[in-house]
Amino acid sequence: MSSVIFVIKPGPMGRAIMQRVPVSLLAVAIAGCSVTPADTSSTVGTSAIRDQGRVATPDQNAVLNGDSALIEIMRDADIPGLALARVEDGRVSQVMTLGRRDAMNARPDAPAVDQLTVCEGASLGKPLLALATLQLVEKGKLNLDTRAASIVPLEDSSDARKDLVTIRMLLSHTSGLAFNQPTFEAQPGERFSYSTFGYRYLQRVVESKLGKPFEAWVQDTLVAPLGLARTSFVYGEQFADNRATGRNWLMVQQQSMTTAAGAAAFDLITTPKDYATIWAHVLSGSVVSQPTLASMFTPQREIKGEMFDPAIPKKSTVQLACGLGVLLERQGDRWIAFQWGDNGGSTGLLVIEPQENRAVVFMTNAQDGLHAGEAIAHAAGARISALPWLGYEQYTTATRTAWKRVTAACDRGADAGTAAFTKLLSEDEPSARAISRNLGYFNRFKGRVAESEPFFRVASTIEPAEIEVLGNWAESLVLVGRVEEAGLAQQRAVAIDSSLASLATLQSWIDAAKSDLADAARDQKDLNESFAEHVGTYGEYSLELDGQNGPTLVTPRGRKALVLVHSGDAITKDMVYRIRFGGGELDVTVAGGATSKFSKIVSSGFSSGRVPG
Repeated sequence: MSSVIFVIKPGPMGRAIMQRVPVSLLAVAIAGCSVTPADTSSTVGTSAIRDQGRVATPDQNAVLNGDSALIEIMRDADIPGLALARVEDGRVSQVMTLGRRDAMNARPDAPAVDQLTVCEGASLGKPLLALATLQLVEKGKLNLDTRAASIVPLEDSSDARKDLVTIRMLLSHTSGLAFNQPTFEAQPGERFSYSTFGYRYLQRVVESKLGKPFEAWVQDTLVAPLGLARTSFVYGEQFADNRATGRNWLMVQQQSMTTAAGAAAFDLITTPKDYATIWAHVLSGSVVSQPTLASMFTPQREIKGEMFDPAIPKKSTVQLACGLGVLLERQGDRWIAFQWGDNGGSTGLLVIEPQENRAVVFMTNAQDGLHAGEAIAHAAGARISALPWLGYEQYTTATRTAWKRVTAACDRGADAGTAAFTKLLSEDEPSARAISRNLGYFNRFKGRVAESEPFFRVASTIEPAEIEVLGNWAESLVLVGRVEEAGLAQQRAVAIDSSLASLATLQSWIDAAKSDLADAARDQKDLNESFAEHVGTYGEYSLELDGQNGPTLVTPRGRKALVLVHSGDAITKDMVYRIRFGGGELDVTVAGGATSKFSKIVSSGFSSGRVPG
């Protein structure tokens, strides 16, 4: 028996997909450090919620004692920590905190989330930049329909369309700019296309009119007047003693807070209580006037496409539109506003009911949080239906439940993961097929490239024209020694687009693997022939103890070969021996010690590692 070992190299396709696939899309079993979460072998829920659901500061005990619904949601959706606040009639009416602030610490004595625990607000900072923009409009320093390039040129792009982008387009995500780079995906004003880069550009425009950094505006206009000590867009050591640490879709720690450096689009650090206090202040008309505030919640353009590919018609029946700094969902005869935040390991959601002067905000320290967003909001008295459109499939669906079960099995081992997926294929094929691609990514991004093969294989039957899937499958096939199949998968990818540099890199790797296999086959043939010539054929062997020469292998035909011990000085059970003969050396294990016989020799080429006997 021979074995061929391939060195794991950085995957050419893995680098490409991380640049193209949104984290939130990967996080969902549809779709910004390796520790396996505790207690996932028999249940999806996290033990920390069962153990710590009611741990909180004393002044919150009355609230928590009546909040069994949230505790149940957190347990079933596997959310380590949660903080939630409600705004009613211009004031913060309720604050709730549950669970632990460190997502990776499941010990019973883990520090609990409290009202002072700062969280990563991520994109929840975008509406605050919108408020700064609208305040400038109200003061006559900006006009919504002014072309942004007339104030601050978009030097990052050479596309002529950059001169058509207005302030209104940037606020409403209709600028045509890509999600996170200065390229255009659509004609400015043509359609909704969510753009974090657009907000980074908007910040430069706003700061030029403010005459100071956006962070300074936040501190001067919101933080200082309201006495908010736990809100900033820049990390400071004052947050170090009580901050939430998140967990991403790979179930490993994710922490971006300490790199926060003032970007309105994703650097918000706050508590739900602080953030709710800001919105209580805003809804009362204290930041901009009520007519200006009403424009924020007025539809600018109907959203007709999918969230992450607006060119594809929207499948969701929820009626959506873009406002100024928020998105809007139609509920009966009114529009409600919402914005979500997702930094990879921390998530949050803001829901505003402008006509009722109400708002709900919650933040969690896990990317799983938004999968339970609808249920959490409902428990707090708000309604939102757009989260599946955003890519956050509800935690109660069969697909999402299957995702949690199979990924937990993958973390226990390759065999367990494959077995769980095989079982799912037989019991619920639609769910298995729906999550197969992301199960491949799950293992791929955790360094288990070979283990991702079964999942990318199924995904390739679902998306036969998807280059990334085929490339990742080919890479995993090489690592499990199925090089010919890898070449076929590679050929399918090249037939779709032969220009990709990553495919050329992968092809060179496949060619090298084929060459290695050919070399290994020749080496094994030489080894077998040399063994037959100098020792004998495979069969039943015994070991003699020769005081002068050391242990000697005796073949059925009486031929002998010197055995060199390299597992210690004494001959013991299951010791690994090196057999020397004319053509080379090979390793064997003699089960049962020197007096036992064994039926075959297992060759591993010329390696010196222990192999099964």
